[in-house]
Amino acid sequence: MMRTIFGFVAISSALLVGCKDDKKAAPPEAAPIAPTGLASSAFPLRPGETYAGGKRLETNLVDWNVEDGSVVQLGIVATGRADNGRENGVLRAFHAGSETHDVGPTYSLDPAIEHWSELKLLPNNRVMFRYGEAGEGPRARNAVLLRWDADAKRVRIAKRWTGASSEPEPEWLLSGEYKVAPESEGLCLQVIARIVSCEGDAKFRDAIFRRDDVVDKAAMQEHFDTHVATWQKPGGAKAQCERWASAAYVDTHFSEPAKLKRLAAETKHDCGFFASEIVDEGGLPTALTEI
Repeated sequence: MMRTIFGFVAISSALLVGCKDDKKAAPPEAAPIAPTGLASSAFPLRPGETYAGGKRLETNLVDWNVEDGSVVQLGIVATGRADNGRENGVLRAFHAGSETHDVGPTYSLDPAIEHWSELKLLPNNRVMFRYGEAGEGPRARNAVLLRWDADAKRVRIAKRWTGASSEPEPEWLLSGEYKVAPESEGLCLQVIARIVSCEGDAKFRDAIFRRDDVVDKAAMQEHFDTHVATWQKPGGAKAQCERWASAAYVDTHFSEPAKLKRLAAETKHDCGFFASEIVDEGGLPTALTEI
């Protein structure tokens, strides 16, 4: 893909630091996790780095016993401050016998905002990592499901979800087994139909690509138009909705009913406003223009 994944960079600005006491920002069913058998001295911290600890996890270290019998340590690490004062950090994975690696891009956080983060082992041998901040923003709550890639010996993101504070987390986050809500496909088809009708609108095209790098815009617009041509063919839109909802696609923006309902209900404003709503959801422009 030619560009940084839009949605993840956007939501990553609020993740991974230690908890602060803020009842409004506390996650549902958040509970202390007791790490077992951790040798914290073995977890790789580079000069200037610290554990991003908090009251729920004193060191934010978790032992993950993966299918081959080995152990992966996951840690939330603060890597230091940027020149503008923002706190930087990363979710790091440590597996004996393979390279230590960071999962996803680094985060950047305004330290003045109340925030929380949590690692939780799930019944199906996956790990849920959720994080959020105080406030009513559309991306105040975030979560990812992590899976272990035994062949590459790396932690991968299986699914990524983001939502507002008032939006309930989907049930699959706690089970680790991703399932699509029955109503998602119909809503997805409604949203695609509106996108197709807005394709040639100048305000729509300006808004949908406004935040992208100028160098990449021409190629992204070409891929977008290619998608639209496919969606106009019989079965094309349905196949696209099924792809967005499959295990092959990490982001869930086009398969979560709450987000799709908001977009499908956006019929009173012009195409430019509709495009802005798509962009504001985070991650959707990538879905529309991916190769």
